[in-house]
Amino acid sequence: SFSDVIFNNGFDKSVDFTKTNFNGRVNFDKASFCNGADFIESEFNKKVNFENAVFYNAVFSGAKFRGYADFRKSKFYDSIILDGIQFYNYANFVEAKFNHISSFHWVSFYDYANFSKAEFVKKANFNRVRFKDDADFRGALFGSSFSLMESNFERFRVEWDNIKDHLIYDPAIYLLLINNFKNMGSYRDADNCYYQYRKQVQKNKKWHSSSSKFIKLGAWIWNEMASYLRIVYNDIQWLHLRYLSRIYQFNWSKLYDLISEISCGYGVRILPIILWMIGLSLIFGFSYYIFTGIGEIVSNEASKTVISSENVSILDSIYFSIMAMTGKPPISYSPIGNWKYIVIIESLLGYLFQALFVFVIIRKLIR
Repeated sequence: SFSDVIFNNGFDKSVDFTKTNFNGRVNFDKASFCNGADFIESEFNKKVNFENAVFYNAVFSGAKFRGYADFRKSKFYDSIILDGIQFYNYANFVEAKFNHISSFHWVSFYDYANFSKAEFVKKANFNRVRFKDDADFRGALFGSSFSLMESNFERFRVEWDNIKDHLIYDPAIYLLLINNFKNMGSYRDADNCYYQYRKQVQKNKKWHSSSSKFIKLGAWIWNEMASYLRIVYNDIQWLHLRYLSRIYQFNWSKLYDLISEISCGYGVRILPIILWMIGLSLIFGFSYYIFTGIGEIVSNEASKTVISSENVSILDSIYFSIMAMTGKPPISYSPIGNWKYIVIIESLLGYLFQALFVFVIIRKLIR
């Protein structure tokens, strides 16, 4: 065991402090551990300073830091193993740089854990980590994957844009992060996290599934019916299960998710709704003009009302389409023949997207 000690020089050989008790303050400021450093199950009972230290093959598994642990601007080369560490006080990794895979499995942070502006060049594994206080990863950079699988935290301070392309998918972690962002008032990050979560859920779904008991029961019923009908009607071969069972096996949930994504961004994005309404208005408008779908209501020489398409311009068609999309077609124009059904379809689509627009707006305003 050691009382107050200062190690601020370089260690050319491997250093082994396994199961060592540091009862006083320890200072490794600017120390270099060039050939490995083992602090396995060591105990630091007061403040320990590793600021600007350089580590090659550092192992801290099972160590306990009861005082302030200062790793500011420290650099870790080769492997860094911190599995099972317990930080009972403030853990400071501000601007630390991890140049190799960093392993924080089963680590417990009972106080503030500060990784702001830290840089993880390769994989950063924080699996099964317990953050009892704030975890601060604001400004942290990730060059590879970032894993929080099966971890637990109360407040996780991080910018979603910094981790969205690196975070390993874990449904529980995504849901924790969504609530975390909401609780901190970062609603934009919460929406973007929710969007990526739903997108990942959709990606993991298959278009066809045969695992459901309902599907198996339905397939058996169809099989029995098909066998019977083939005996009675030998020419109706298309009734065989081979052709109809796919109706039951089709994963409608994936289709609903896809529609939800492209229409309104899973209920968190307004822009897709606006683009759909503009795009559909233009498509229907051009269709009315090219295929003479609408005409102007005019009076002829006999004072009778007729529908004429001669003077309808492309701008008139687009104007009519926009008004039909909002559910109020102009009274001076009217669809010709069966185009009235197309106008009805456009109006229904308009009502649908208007309802989605109102839903998303209200959802954003009331929180």
